[in-house]
Amino acid sequence: MIAVDASAFCGPGADGTDARVHLQLRLTDLDIVSAAIENHTVGESFKRFSWRAGQLVVADRGYCNPPGVAHVVAQGGDVLVRVNRTSLPMFDRHAEKIELMPWLRGLRGHQPAEQWVAINDRETDQIIEGRLIACRLPAAAAEKARARTRRELGAKTSPADLEAAQYVVLFTTVPAERMSAAMCLELYRVRWQVELAFKRWKSLCHFDRLPNYRDDTILSWLYGKLLLALLMHRMASGASSLFPPVPQESEAVALDALEGSQYRLARNRRRSAAA
Repeated sequence: MIAVDASAFCGPGADGTDARVHLQLRLTDLDIVSAAIENHTVGESFKRFSWRAGQLVVADRGYCNPPGVAHVVAQGGDVLVRVNRTSLPMFDRHAEKIELMPWLRGLRGHQPAEQWVAINDRETDQIIEGRLIACRLPAAAAEKARARTRRELGAKTSPADLEAAQYVVLFTTVPAERMSAAMCLELYRVRWQVELAFKRWKSLCHFDRLPNYRDDTILSWLYGKLLLALLMHRMASGASSLFPPVPQESEAVALDALEGSQYRLARNRRRSAAA
């Protein structure tokens, strides 16, 4: 299970994004699969990464579009992504477009619901089958979601945006016999770990304190910070090439032989008893 996300960074006085750091994080052990830095022209996309058969990709709505989903499926992977109402047209078994909001309004209580859907990647003319999964949030959680939507969209917030905020809506290509709707919703909550990784990097490594507005300086700065963050992650993850495990008995015997003055290098490093 791989969570993906990207974080934008801006130089002093910038009126937009100067660079993005893209990250793949394995959810089973929170290990970093890959990380890359791109300029502002490279947005969030599954196409930014390579995938392998058997991987399940978990992502936010910024990655929710047919070409990206098709990219993962073509390499043998599956996706679990939050639905973006404007970028993921879905169709039923009669090839009729699914109107999302009327379906969501028909949900009862706070139990997960699902239905079969298909999406069409027009770039490859590929039809991808999947499941539309949704759950209505409790009143308190729904109010927090609406408040977050107002902060993110500001004056552009529409009544439809506020209504949609009270639901968690997912699209997945994983069959129901492998993961139930409830399991998909629970797994999506774990996606937050990739955002926590960015928060740690900004807090401990000061990723967001860009020195100036020059593109070359910003990219160099971020590459240095990324190297520092990856080293910190490797050191904190336990035994590694930086912190090897305790030597085994055979290795300890070899080390004793070296320190036992059997080699000139060891003899020169030891002080005599008289000294």
